[in-house]
Amino acid sequence: MKIEINKGHQTILAKLLASENIQVEYGNFSTASFDTANRVLRLPKWSEFSKSLSDMLTGHETAHAIWTPDAGIAALRTKYPHIPFSYFNIVEDIR
Repeated sequence: MKIEINKGHQTILAKLLASENIQVEYGNFSTASFDTANRVLRLPKWSEFSKSLSDMLTGHETAHAIWTPDAGIAALRTKYPHIPFSYFNIVEDIR
């Protein structure tokens, strides 16, 4: 049985967890992400997308809203332009 995710509820959850009025977008993204500069949480539209998975991705990405400094990301990209940002993101996720 496919469960329809209430996007309005997920948006409210994201804003409450982030403690700010972040923008939440749903689209054909390959993965969930958080844009620290523009304060946008992006959640993918996957065919198999359970409420548990939606909550987990929302929680994980809103943690970036709280803990990932945009200035730090800009500094890393400037200092190490030859290293893909996804590598830094993996290390930051572990942190």
